[in-house]
Amino acid sequence: MQIMKLTLKIVGWFMLVSSVVLLCATLATYLHARRFLRSAVQTQGFVTALVPMDSEDARAVFDDASTNIPGPMYSYAYSFRDSQGAERGAVSSSGSWPSEFKAGDPVTVLYLPGHPESPELQKNFDPWTRMEFTGLVGVLCLCLGLPLVLLPTIVRRFQREPNRIQAG
Repeated sequence: MQIMKLTLKIVGWFMLVSSVVLLCATLATYLHARRFLRSAVQTQGFVTALVPMDSEDARAVFDDASTNIPGPMYSYAYSFRDSQGAERGAVSSSGSWPSEFKAGDPVTVLYLPGHPESPELQKNFDPWTRMEFTGLVGVLCLCLGLPLVLLPTIVRRFQREPNRIQAG
């Protein structure tokens, strides 16, 4: 019985520490995305080519080596003009199957002022999904870990001890 209590307490502390790490990651992602979106320059660009992703890159998008992808995934080469009027080009870091765009399609491009060499397609810039996932897992770990750590204290409080009469 003592080993089980110790195991539950260790698991509880592990979950509490995990929840703190996940909630900090959620906050950091939120602050980064907010800063990026507040100061990003938005401009119009055009898809210049579809870039086939090899199967390793395509599976990495799903974070699962066993994912069966029924056809080729494509990322997008695109060009845009920065605020100085210079023509810039980039390739998106993520892709889709089937292809969402074709060559010549307009896209919205975001980049930080002074850093047009690191653009993001607005469609691909989605920090909210990652934040929702890490935040929900963090809250779940907190909700499961806290009772596990506090369970011995809760049980002791509700156990009935015989009333003791003190001589006085």
